[in-house]
Amino acid sequence: STKNKELIQMLDDYGAHMQKSEPGEKRNPHYCQIIHRIPTDDPSLHDTIKESHAIGFYVENRPLIREQVDVYAYVKPKPSDSQKTTN
Repeated sequence: STKNKELIQMLDDYGAHMQKSEPGEKRNPHYCQIIHRIPTDDPSLHDTIKESHAIGFYVENRPLIREQVDVYAYVKPKPSDSQKTTN
């Protein structure tokens, strides 16, 4: 929308930069606010972006508005009955 473009232009005029993560990227904890943690049994996905809901903005190293994201969170799988050992 026109208002969004004007806001982005105004922020740009003041030296603000956009923060927009892509799915699969590691989350930058300084610039991102977690909205949802999505459980996964894949440890390589832990703390990676599933989805970005809202763009963030920062000036130099200071966040003005944190990007709102969903991230994967590793959850160790529970052993199934076939994996349990008996004594």
